[in-house]
Amino acid sequence: MSLDRSVLLPLVASQLGTKGKIAAKMGAVIDELEKDHPHADWAKFRKLPYDRIAPMKKWLTHRFTEEPPTIPVKGLWFGLCHTKHGSKSADLYLSASSRFGGHDPAFRWARDAEYHPDDCYARSDALWKIYQAAHRKKGRLKETAERPLCFAYACLVMVKLLAELAEPRLLLGSSDSVGVAAGYTIGEALLLGRLSQEGFELTSDEARKLAESTLEPEPITGRDSFWNLIAELIEETGTLEDFEKRLEDELSRRPPEEAQAFARESRARLEETCNWDLYAAATNIGCVSEDAFLSFRRWTIYQGPRQYARIVRDPDYLGEYDPTAEPLEHWYSDYSPLHYLGSDEERSLSPFPKGESPYGSDQELAARFPKLWKRLRQ
Repeated sequence: MSLDRSVLLPLVASQLGTKGKIAAKMGAVIDELEKDHPHADWAKFRKLPYDRIAPMKKWLTHRFTEEPPTIPVKGLWFGLCHTKHGSKSADLYLSASSRFGGHDPAFRWARDAEYHPDDCYARSDALWKIYQAAHRKKGRLKETAERPLCFAYACLVMVKLLAELAEPRLLLGSSDSVGVAAGYTIGEALLLGRLSQEGFELTSDEARKLAESTLEPEPITGRDSFWNLIAELIEETGTLEDFEKRLEDELSRRPPEEAQAFARESRARLEETCNWDLYAAATNIGCVSEDAFLSFRRWTIYQGPRQYARIVRDPDYLGEYDPTAEPLEHWYSDYSPLHYLGSDEERSLSPFPKGESPYGSDQELAARFPKLWKRLRQ
């Protein structure tokens, strides 16, 4: 991303309370981004339909009407992520929590929100167009534009929608007021304000500055925080390549002891996946060599905690694994965080399972992995 968070957050916050159209406010953000990273493509982002927000207004009220929260709502979170609604895109989702902490240093109330409606995505046309303009062709600005512009738009459009909300009770439920925030669960996020029966009130500059000074990510201390970081980055990114870049960026910002803790957990999972069942599945896919098997094990980890557990428990699950995802020959990852532990850590990993493989023939492999065997031979 081109602008540091310490610059981007105040820049977006300064636009929230100003009058005028969203397009003009986005133009002010683009001005600063272009100063920091000159590029001809910034002109494309100035022409996007930022003020066509009627569908988002309908989405916001419709979700809470059709599927009202069953919890006492204290906090509303409007989170940015990548989705696949026909094609890969950036989008905005809503969730609600029975907790809200204006000075929560890790936005835990948003991470652990209990209310997630089935169709929680806005399918925002503006966010889709930002993503397409940033990524469609080589040489584009990619995350240098996508991430800060999606963040700015999410904050600006939600403030406008909430300020114009005719019936706040739809979002309040049984609560008198709720706190509102928007952004990424890992990275840029802003406290927007409070919604009550009287309407929406922006967070004061003083309160926001105090909150921003404490907005730090969850520390990486062990297995749970290791998996939490992976799961949140998966939600934010759309491809394995994007995920790997964001992961390295995030680890490079963390204190050395946290990056090392992540690397140790990664090493433990790599050893955990060094078994004959996973190796047999990997060789079926084509990951036969030492390096290829290691890359496949990394890929398995980067699928997130739930998928990882299922793959390790039953590698034949790969036979039905998301057919719309990357093709089988792309089931590998070259990114390793073990360099945070030292240059020799990679070489000290177990290259192959110990002992002899229990699978000595194609018939045995087909019997053990019927789904994967069938998928690979279709």
